[in-house]
Amino acid sequence: MLVVLGVLFFIISGDSWGFLPPAARQTSTKTREFFGSFWPSWLEPQDANQQREDDIKNLGQ
Repeated sequence: MLVVLGVLFFIISGDSWGFLPPAARQTSTKTREFFGSFWPSWLEPQDANQQREDDIKNLGQ
């Protein structure tokens, strides 16, 4: 259990640890990007105003 917490803590904040070599800090960032790629695109924040702006432009045509 403690190991899992340590790994999670490293993934979340390992890139800000200055005492680690650059390769280890990049590993933290790459791992976070890898797990972030599993996030479905339909759950990503959408620009709610973009559709409204497009509709306003189409009204003028």
